[in-house]
Amino acid sequence: MTMIRSIIRRSVGVAAIAILGAACGKGAAPVPGAALAPAVGAIAVDWNKNATEYRGRIGQTITVTCPPNGTAGNAWGSDLYSDDSSICTAALHSGRVTLAAGGPVSIVIAPGAPAYVPTLRNGVTTRPWGAWTGSFTIVGGAAPGLVATPVGVPAIAPPAPSGAPSAATWTTSGASLVQLGQSALAGCPPGGTLASIWGTGVYTSDSSVCSAAAHMGLIQVATGGVVRVTGVPGLPAYPGSTQNGVTSSTWPAYPTAFTVTPATAMP
Repeated sequence: MTMIRSIIRRSVGVAAIAILGAACGKGAAPVPGAALAPAVGAIAVDWNKNATEYRGRIGQTITVTCPPNGTAGNAWGSDLYSDDSSICTAALHSGRVTLAAGGPVSIVIAPGAPAYVPTLRNGVTTRPWGAWTGSFTIVGGAAPGLVATPVGVPAIAPPAPSGAPSAATWTTSGASLVQLGQSALAGCPPGGTLASIWGTGVYTSDSSVCSAAAHMGLIQVATGGVVRVTGVPGLPAYPGSTQNGVTSSTWPAYPTAFTVTPATAMP
């Protein structure tokens, strides 16, 4: 099936999607999404607006307009943000808007994740967090040329993972390591060659795990490293992006997916 789908991908063009949303809170574990809702038109928001009111509407696209002369708020994660993060701050972190000018930005609602990785990028330092119930990604990912610099450690330090990580190559797919709800460690060798990935923050299950980890800024091609892979519900659409020197492709609905987080992330 993966081979057939790869052939189809090389011959069929797909369009990207657009999104964003609101509310607050912290604490809980990832849950599968509810029924898909239609896309929402552009909404004028302030810099405190988050996306919790859209939780569970996996794959929904929301577009908001951030006002000028803003004040950055809190955001948890990098590229994949917890849904109680300030949308405009996440957009600033990703280089899509500025504090002075504001502007429109789109997000895609995604499933919860076992951990959210903090980074410094575009003058904004996001915060770390463990498991959370809902997420969003910025459509298109970080602006070209922006590099995320890892900072800190998870706010709730989980126990060190037990057992040796599965040996992965740079062509190993998420589906070959985990199924829905499963979590495993994957060791990516140094000196790899990037392989195909589809999505941003949440990747189709036939995407390369190691390439997705490099796309998220968790490892580098030259040095490799160990990451945690978690099987999550599929999305109705997977927006592609270029970030951390890696480009992912866009794909429409696909039934299974995965996320990549630090090896120390809570399973």
